Amino acid sequence: MPVRIFFRLCLFAVAGGLLLSEAGAGGAEPEKLSIVAPADPAKEEAQAVDLLTETLGKIYPERVEVVTGGEVPLTGPAIFVGGDYPGYPADGETARCASADALDEDGFTLIRHRPWRPKVGPRRVGYRPLRLRPAGAEDWLAIVGATPRGTYYGAAWLLREHYGVQWLFPGEDGLSLPETAPALLPRSGRAVEPSFEERRLGHSLSPEQKDWSLRNGLGSRFYYNHNLHRLTDQQLFKDNPDWQSEAWGRRTNRVTGKGPQPDLLSPGYQAHIGQQAAKSLDEHPGEQSVSLGITDSVTFDRSERTRSVVEPFRYFRGRPDYSDVIFGFTNAVALQLFEDGEGGNKYADRVLTQLAYYYAEEVPQIELQPQIMPWLTSDRAQWFDPEVRAGDEALIRRWEKTGVNKLGSWDYYEGIPFFIPRHYPTVIGESLPYLHTHGVRSFFAEGLRNPGLDDPKYWLAAQLLWDVDKAPAVLMDEYFERCYGEAAVPMRRFFDLCEQAWMDQPPPGRWIKYFTAPSQAELFPPELCRELRACLDDAQALAESDLIRRRIARVSDSFALTELAVNRYQTWRRLASQARVTSADAAEWLATESALNRAMTGQWRRSLPLFFLLRSNPTFRGTEPPEGAEPVLVESFGELLIPEPVVTARDYPGLVVNKAGEGEWELTLRNCEALRLAQSSQAAREADGGEGEGGLRVEGVEYFRLERSLSCAGIGQLYLRAWARGKLSGDAQVFASVRFQDAKGKAMGTWNMDALPFGEHGWLPLTVLADSPAGAATASITLVVQNQGPGDWIDWDDIALYKVPVR
Repeated sequence: MPVRIFFRLCLFAVAGGLLLSEAGAGGAEPEKLSIVAPADPAKEEAQAVDLLTETLGKIYPERVEVVTGGEVPLTGPAIFVGGDYPGYPADGETARCASADALDEDGFTLIRHRPWRPKVGPRRVGYRPLRLRPAGAEDWLAIVGATPRGTYYGAAWLLREHYGVQWLFPGEDGLSLPETAPALLPRSGRAVEPSFEERRLGHSLSPEQKDWSLRNGLGSRFYYNHNLHRLTDQQLFKDNPDWQSEAWGRRTNRVTGKGPQPDLLSPGYQAHIGQQAAKSLDEHPGEQSVSLGITDSVTFDRSERTRSVVEPFRYFRGRPDYSDVIFGFTNAVALQLFEDGEGGNKYADRVLTQLAYYYAEEVPQIELQPQIMPWLTSDRAQWFDPEVRAGDEALIRRWEKTGVNKLGSWDYYEGIPFFIPRHYPTVIGESLPYLHTHGVRSFFAEGLRNPGLDDPKYWLAAQLLWDVDKAPAVLMDEYFERCYGEAAVPMRRFFDLCEQAWMDQPPPGRWIKYFTAPSQAELFPPELCRELRACLDDAQALAESDLIRRRIARVSDSFALTELAVNRYQTWRRLASQARVTSADAAEWLATESALNRAMTGQWRRSLPLFFLLRSNPTFRGTEPPEGAEPVLVESFGELLIPEPVVTARDYPGLVVNKAGEGEWELTLRNCEALRLAQSSQAAREADGGEGEGGLRVEGVEYFRLERSLSCAGIGQLYLRAWARGKLSGDAQVFASVRFQDAKGKAMGTWNMDALPFGEHGWLPLTVLADSPAGAATASITLVVQNQGPGDWIDWDDIALYKVPVR
């Protein structure tokens, strides 16, 4: 036998033995996988060891062990966590992979080392002498992060991408393991870093939600919320009137999270915030940013200094544009910090964040200092409207051209308080790559997850924030196959119908549309709800395991609230469209109240649409004031509260108008481009059989509130009746309410209201009968109109208030 043939047979025999040993064939013990912990691990490295051990132990039962680097000789495959891995200086590839200096701080390198094994296939090159590796060389993989946090992300990424693990939603039931165990170690190493620097979805409140976020590669490194009130020294602010804004006819001597903005153009205030920002950066050397985020308010200074910048008003998305004020302030602080001698070098790697929010979404007309990091706030769920989408994409492109070093995006993936499924994965799959293409590298989506109904969109977004090049359609296929298995088809149909209902709604899109409005139920009429319930029933019938059944039930339980709310809405809309409600109708209304009340637990207590359905009571329609009631006021709007017969946004910039005299009407308006108030047409009133000479028409408003307060001394009940008519579309809301307060102004008891429903209506008597709580000092009667769409209008007239003395 030729020597070369004999030698090859020997190699085949050796290789075969090695392969059988690795597979555990022929009754041999299967190979162990060692997770090698650093001798002195950082917190995130220890968490990575725990994550690998726990998860891989479920894939390879009794084959995973944890050792500390250097303590136990390794005889099989190993995963080294962190930097304590065997070094082979002569191995150029290993040395190259080990360098993490150029990676993002959340990035990592997978360094792969495999022992030499003889080739057993046909040779394609001439014979070369055998070169053996050093004795004792192991088969190992090292996860080396640019930071300890990067090491944790590397462990989670390895579990997802090589071992086929997915965390589909928070909690143990969200864990999806591969059906077939993959090879113990991947074939090769690589360097990995995320597509977005900031990757944050929703408010991670529970430990389960926090774990889900980390395991899906989410994380935060910047601070960018409303923060101006925290930076401001309140005593200094009180002592410096020049820093205070003129609002509501007076100066505001305190900065709060939701109160009026300070005078952002005051040089003294700008210098103060510059000093406070420098102090914050010095005290927190590990932080990359300090937020100058404005207060969460649309009340701005009305002094001549501010008015000279914003007037005549420019409007963007129907709202006045204060971008030059807000970013002019931010620019002044940035120049003080970054271009004032020592500061330019001292804070060269830091940024000032500011919110391009509501009245400041448009790009300012001034040049921005590059270390300002704007956060573009936009609800891209509104991309169902092509006009809104085109405008938003153009806005993103304009911000890209401002020359700032970093851009962030603040989106609204709201689940709760919406009682309908708010499912739009196609928009998510298109908007995140668009943002990335145009320079956005940080992303936050505000929202409270609606369990089950929001799971697919949150999981999809998490995958794209780590790797924006992944195919959204492929990811969604994976989600439904992994989550629902044999029941994937009806569950996919359920969510496809939910997306269609959202995307097919009539325009226009509006910022967080339906956030407070129960008219969101118009998108999920009863016949659609029945079709969706049939999908869930079909899925349960196909489920073969308790796990799949629990996952379907997670969706079903949340959708049950949708069905409950839609049913309540349908009853309310029918009754609220009537001038008189019968006793039978009132009984039907009360019958649905207890179930909705029971459903409003936990985070659902924050749902304004559900609260509206619970407290908006049409059952007093057609009733007369109680026996013994005494009239308190009658208002027919013969005399308007506004200076001209017709008022538009350009005539009146908003804020508050008070009628002369204590205890009179107070009118609060929010400036918007389409705003129009006028006295109702006398001819139109007479044609409808109305009486009197007044009537107030409200059109194009974002927020209108007419309010009057009175003392509750000796009052047992209040009866309010306000006549209203008009047209409501989309998420427009119109209601009359009675509320009570104690001596300190704190709300007491329930919120009593009656409202106009979606659609067009003739004159209807909005009627409220409210019991005064014990200890109440004052009561407020309020007429509200908000979120009017194109073509919407409301007439108010003949308001009557009666009091019933305590008996």
